[in-house]
Amino acid sequence: MAFEQKVVFITGGSAGIGAALGHEYAKQGARVALAARSQDRLDEVVASIEAAGGEAMGVLCDVTSRDSLDAAVAEVIEAWGQLDVCIANAGFGV
Repeated sequence: MAFEQKVVFITGGSAGIGAALGHEYAKQGARVALAARSQDRLDEVVASIEAAGGEAMGVLCDVTSRDSLDAAVAEVIEAWGQLDVCIANAGFGV
């Protein structure tokens, strides 16, 4: 598998493209960290990935806040000891 034992961090991971990317990276062997503002939606995507045999975690994160991003990355590294790929998928309007 192309991403076996790699850790992939995806912002905007609770729906749409971010959730789909999470599923695909998990199929390729990655441990997937999904970041978003909605814990309930993150939990649903994580459960779906795990039900398909993948490994995932959800982390609360608001990409408009540097402190929130730093905390999310630190949580992933604390859990899995590394971060190999980051996908900046979250969007927000101004």
